[in-house]
Amino acid sequence: MHTPLTGSTWDRSEESRKDEAWLSQQWRSDEARAIIVRDGALALTADGALDWRPASDWGGVPTQPWVLVGVDEDSVARFATSAIPEGRKTAHFSGFRELAGIIEVGRGSDLTNLAAALSIMNWHATHGFCANCGSASEQTDAGWLRRCPACGSEHYPRVDPAVIMIVTDGQERALLARQTRWPEKWFSTLAGFVEPGESVEAAVHREVGEEVSIGIDSVRYVASQPWPFPSSLMFGFHAITFEESEPTPDGVEIAEARWFSRDEIKAANEDGSVLLPPRLSISRMLIEHWYGEELPVTWPR
Repeated sequence: MHTPLTGSTWDRSEESRKDEAWLSQQWRSDEARAIIVRDGALALTADGALDWRPASDWGGVPTQPWVLVGVDEDSVARFATSAIPEGRKTAHFSGFRELAGIIEVGRGSDLTNLAAALSIMNWHATHGFCANCGSASEQTDAGWLRRCPACGSEHYPRVDPAVIMIVTDGQERALLARQTRWPEKWFSTLAGFVEPGESVEAAVHREVGEEVSIGIDSVRYVASQPWPFPSSLMFGFHAITFEESEPTPDGVEIAEARWFSRDEIKAANEDGSVLLPPRLSISRMLIEHWYGEELPVTWPR
C-alpha cells in the first residue's frame, strides 16, 4: 500500500542549487516554471489548476524567499516563491489539504513535490533571523540554506520528527481516537512529537501511555511520510498491546478513544458514525493497511 506524499520523481539537484549563474538563467527562462506559495497556500489558475507560470514572469531572481523545488522528468526547473510577479496583484490560492480533492494522491504526484515546497517556504517565513546572534539571515543554495552575514552561522530547514501509530490488541481490534479539538465523529490513529534524547520507538510507548493509558508490548516500523504542517516527518508504526483494558483518554489531547473490530469500523464508516482521515495522511494508510482494503468515508476537506 503506497504511502502518500512519497516517491517523488523530481531531481532535487543539489549541485544546481549552488550554481548562481544557472539559477539566474532559469529565472529568466520561458521553460522553467514557478508557483506562488503564501501563508501555507498555493496559487491556482482561474479554472482551479495549479498555477505553474513561466519563471520569466518574475523578470529575474525574486527578492522575496524562493526555493528550487527540483528538476522534473522533462528537465524543467521548478521553483516556488512568495513573490507575486509585477502586474499580477491577485491570485487564487488553495490550502494544501484542499488540493488533495483536485490532485491525485499517488506516487510521485505534484502533491509530493509541493509538500517539500510548502515546508521550505514555511521555514523561510518563520526563520528570517539568526538563532545564534539575532541578525537577519540571508537565503542561499537556492533556498535550501540560510546564512548569517554577521556571524557566519548556517541554518538548515527545520524537520520535526513525530510518531503516528495504529495500535492493535490480542483480539485483532484497532484503537482509534478523537482529539479534543476535532468535531464529533472524526477518528484517527494516535500521534505525537519525538522529544529530545528519545528514540522513535520510545516515543510510541510514551505517547500511547500518556494519551490513553495503554501499555505497548511491541512496536513495528511501517513507513514514513513528510507532513508540511509546518515541517513534520511522520514515522508510522504498528504497535501491539496484550493488555485487556479499555483506553482512558487523557482529556487534554484525546477526548474519546475506542477499540474497533474490522466489522465495527466498516459498519461505522459506512453509516457515517465514524469519519476517517483523508487519504493524504499516513494515518489513513495505517488504518487501511490493518483493515486490509480501502474504506470509503473520510473527513470533510
